[in-house]
Amino acid sequence: MFSIKMYLTQSNQPTEQDAQIRKSQETLTRIGNQLLSKSKSIAAAAAIDKRAGGDLLSVLVRANMATDLPESQRLSDRDVIART
Repeated sequence: MFSIKMYLTQSNQPTEQDAQIRKSQETLTRIGNQLLSKSKSIAAAAAIDKRAGGDLLSVLVRANMATDLPESQRLSDRDVIART
């Protein structure tokens, strides 16, 4: 995964491009978190109906919310977003 911090430490002075990259990454993270939150709400409201939502995000959310999945094996929200 691309890391802004790693990129910035390679150059001595932040550039305008660095600011644009950071802003874009913040926007993607915000939108990803919104989508994840909505997907979790839908999955919970539908009582995790196995037929509902065939997109990757829905499948990951349903799998991650499975009651028989130990907490240690669940993906963090950040990991779910990174994989979609």
